[in-house]
Amino acid sequence: MARNVEECSSIIEKSKKKGVQLTLVHNQLFFPSVRLLRQMVDRGEYDVSSLRTSYKVCQENNQSPEWVFKPKEKGVLWEFGYHLSYLQLEFLRDIEEIYAIARKVKYPVHDKIGVLLKSSKQNYGIIEISMISKRSEILIEMDCKRGKSVRLDLMTDSFTELPEKQQNRGNQLLEFSERILRNVFLSRTGTTGLGYSSGHYYLIKSHLQSLKNGTPPPVPPESGRRAIELLSSIEEQISKNEKDS
Repeated sequence: MARNVEECSSIIEKSKKKGVQLTLVHNQLFFPSVRLLRQMVDRGEYDVSSLRTSYKVCQENNQSPEWVFKPKEKGVLWEFGYHLSYLQLEFLRDIEEIYAIARKVKYPVHDKIGVLLKSSKQNYGIIEISMISKRSEILIEMDCKRGKSVRLDLMTDSFTELPEKQQNRGNQLLEFSERILRNVFLSRTGTTGLGYSSGHYYLIKSHLQSLKNGTPPPVPPESGRRAIELLSSIEEQISKNEKDS
């Protein structure tokens, strides 16, 4: 949303003063698989024990723009870590402890980052970012207190519940997920093959609908400010650990 919390507050204040409705592009929240997970958590089918969000880029397929690796642009953490931060806040909303470490392995900015979050309810969040990985991935993994685990691959928008039963579990889950996603999220859109752009599509569609109906935006700017607050705290922890070492 901005480079610091103060800028976020200024944007919010000015938009309200001018009567402009803002929504933040938290596009990964609008992947059909993530929306399905949100619904299942809300229904009590999953109770979050830990949440891992991961963004890794294989060097062979690295198409990131050059400015991502410039310190003055705040680097990889703020470009890719922003998405992982708002995903954590979506499912782990009362974060009170943060521990973060990072390294500059290949680039002049931190290109390998690990973050551990803890909530007041003793739930944990893990953020992993790597620009020097042997394979690319954009993942959400949730462990639940009752023993279930869920894995979302945002590169394919797939939803998998673990452990899978050996006998036809994969086919049953695939059929279930496809049926739910088709009926709940994809009805009457007439779109196929959106890939990673599906999150943008559904977010923009929701925003236009909110403007038409005069309802609150799908992602209010206050959510963007919370994500920036978390990123700023992570950045402070990284700097502190570098000084201590």
